This record gives sequence, structure tokens and C-alpha cells, in this order.
Amino acid sequence: MVQHPNDLRPPGAQTLVARSVAFTIIPLVVATILLIDLIWEVVRSNVSPTFRQEWPFRFTILDSEVAAVLLVAVGGLIFAREQFARSVRPLIGWSSDIAGNSTLMDQDPSWLIRIHNGSPGPCVVHECFYRVSIAQSNPSENPSSEVSAWGSYGDVVESLAAVGLKIGRDYGLDHSARGGVIRSLSAGEGRELAAFSASALHLIESLDIKFRVIDIAGNTHERVVYTLYSVPSRSGN
Repeated sequence: MVQHPNDLRPPGAQTLVARSVAFTIIPLVVATILLIDLIWEVVRSNVSPTFRQEWPFRFTILDSEVAAVLLVAVGGLIFAREQFARSVRPLIGWSSDIAGNSTLMDQDPSWLIRIHNGSPGPCVVHECFYRVSIAQSNPSENPSSEVSAWGSYGDVVESLAAVGLKIGRDYGLDHSARGGVIRSLSAGEGRELAAFSASALHLIESLDIKFRVIDIAGNTHERVVYTLYSVPSRSGN
């Protein structure tokens, strides 16, 4: 079987793609303003009283004592929030199995993928995208499979239907709609994400699923699941 470009790269690590504006960006802006004000007040305190009565040295917002106290308080809040965000950060992973029952298909699959969250904090699906590539009928003429752009659940179902694969019969996909919760589960207890029959494995070169989830701290994380990355016949295992 021709090696697909996806097989040349290991599964990508989870990445933080956005921070909460209300709980991260705004406190940082406030802390920056307080720091600038504190520096300005220190500069003002070191000029003569005569100059302090002239512009721009007569401009003031908060005196140095108040600015310092507020800066320490906001800085402590930012630090505590960051520690909390780290403790509840989702740890999205997946496991694969070559046998077992599946609720996604009418028959027992030849390849089953389960997704799990190893963090103590749950997360909510914000966006979910799919991309697929179909195995070439004649690899010697065109060794590279064309990978589709990221699309919706309906897009990938339509693409696979075009090559005769029917969802529920030849393969199964969990429809991870926006608002779905990925709870804290171990790898063995993960929920079913994708299942493939032998015929689907023969026709599908790769099927990747990109999750964007929001944790309880308001941060957005991204993880790509390469569902067919470690199929034994392709990985050489």
C-alpha cells in the first residue's frame, strides 16, 4: 500500500489556540495599566515639586501606594487563574483496537477508535472538522492521495458515499456536534469516535478529525485525531 503523507508525521500534540478574554486578557490589560501608572508615579516622585506642578508631571491617576497594592492583587489573581487553568486543562487522547463491538456500525469493526479526556476537568466541543483521502486505484501512476480540505460531518459522509461506503454499514463516525461534552475518562473507557470495516480500510487512505474544545477555565484547545495513523498494515507494526 502506498504510504500517505499523513503516515510520515506523528500524531500532533494538543495545542492551546485561544485564551479566555474575560479571565485572561482583561486582567493582563489591567495589570499593564497599573504597572505603567506605578512607574509613572515613581518618576514623578523623583522630580522637584516645581516641575511636578507642570505638564506632563502633574498628570496622575493613582498614587504609587494604591497602584502597587492593586498591581499585587491583580498579579495574584492572574497567577491563581493560570494555576487553575493548568489543573483543569483537557488532555484529549485516543486509543485504537483491532477488534470489539461498536455502537457506530451494524457489524463488528476491523478498526475502532475511542476518544478520552485524561484531565479531571470536562470540556465542551466548540468546533469539529473532518478531512478524508481516498486510496488511489492505481498507486503506481499517482502515488500521492489527495487530501480533502477540512469540512463538516456531512462533507465527509458525502465524500465516502461517492466511493460506495455507507455510514453505519461500512464505517461509523460519532457526530461530535457543538456543545457536546467530553468527560473525564481513561483510555479504556473512552467513547467511540470512529469505526471501520475491512472494506472501508481498503478504500480510505486517511480520515482525520480536528477537535476544538473549551475547558471550564474558558480556554480553547485543539487536537487532531489521525484515526487511521496506526493501522498495522500501514504502520508496519
